Amino acid sequence: MPRRDRLESVLTLAQVYRGWTLRSLAESLGRDPHKLVPESGIPKLDLVMRLAETLDWSIDDVAMDLCGRSPGAAPDAPLAMGDFRELDRAAFEAYGANRFREMLEIARQALAVASAPEERARALTRQLAALDGLGLYRQALDVAQRALRETEIPLEHHLSFRANLANAHYTIGNIYEAESLAGSLVEWFARNPLPSECSKSTRAFASYVRGSCHRVLAGLRVPQPDEHARWAERDLGRAERMLDEYAAESGHDLYAGYANVCRGGALEVAPLTGAAPPDAVLERFLSALDAVVDPSRMPRGAWLESWGWWCIFGCNVALRHVPDEARLQTLMAVFTNKADEVAEHLGNWALRERVWTLELERRRRAGATTDVWVMDDDDVRVVAGTMARFPMFREVGWQVLRTARRIGQ
Repeated sequence: MPRRDRLESVLTLAQVYRGWTLRSLAESLGRDPHKLVPESGIPKLDLVMRLAETLDWSIDDVAMDLCGRSPGAAPDAPLAMGDFRELDRAAFEAYGANRFREMLEIARQALAVASAPEERARALTRQLAALDGLGLYRQALDVAQRALRETEIPLEHHLSFRANLANAHYTIGNIYEAESLAGSLVEWFARNPLPSECSKSTRAFASYVRGSCHRVLAGLRVPQPDEHARWAERDLGRAERMLDEYAAESGHDLYAGYANVCRGGALEVAPLTGAAPPDAVLERFLSALDAVVDPSRMPRGAWLESWGWWCIFGCNVALRHVPDEARLQTLMAVFTNKADEVAEHLGNWALRERVWTLELERRRRAGATTDVWVMDDDDVRVVAGTMARFPMFREVGWQVLRTARRIGQ
């Protein structure tokens, strides 16, 4: 349907929904009744915003409808061509080489030619991995939701998609949604143990996500932080053991990296549960930096990423348990600098979001004593990219950009 026709349909729907005359609708939209639809068929932003308010829709919903897309719909599939097995193999090879955009296009092509539920599930799994690698976590959430609407897919894939949906929610900051989804999956496995290799990793991943949610909640000013800390310790410890075991069986670095993230996360909450004093925990985090002296010379992958998260966990411990401001500033600077090096080498957006947020907090606490925050165009691009991927970061991102001085200004 042409854009002009789509806009006319939405306007008619809004008029009927409100029970208004055309003149009343035009007044509400701030338009001349005879010029509601521009010649181009492309409405200005203020008209989209007012239409959203009139229809009780979100602005995204109106924009997508005007573009001919339904919210949550998959991108248009490419012209179907090629053999599924060849495309699936090519997508896996692209993943191993960190060519995530190429992997995403190949996976979409594979989905277009998939002829069986198992093939559709594998293609969607490849899409999820590519989107995660690109840091497009909200799109990953949409794909996981779409995958769970697929019919007749094998149970193991269904469980894996549930775990990925929980992880996508966790990554973009929807902590309670993630905890609920991961928790239901952990409980499902407790009632229905599966012996397959796929189910082992999914069960461990679900425990990792739930434990990570409780770790975050333990550090926030929410009711019963001690209880969240104990849950985090239990879930992350369980996930660590399962992932270490699976890494030894499979020889895959991915699982070893996630196990190390679980170790670090459990260390973060140790002072809250009484398992270890804060100074001993901070010493563990500082000594871990010896493993990442120069991240740019290290292989990209989950193992290197895990040390970046250890730095984030170290910052969190310092913020909670170090009363001396000078020492806190030193510790946070050390941890954020190293985490930033890891994030830049990996192109990891989730780490970048934490680094910028913690660095802003460090500078806020330092107040007038801090040095001038200087940013170049690359820094601005990274902040903008982080704002695009994490809606909850946008306010922080604007604070960063307004606080810093741009080179050349």
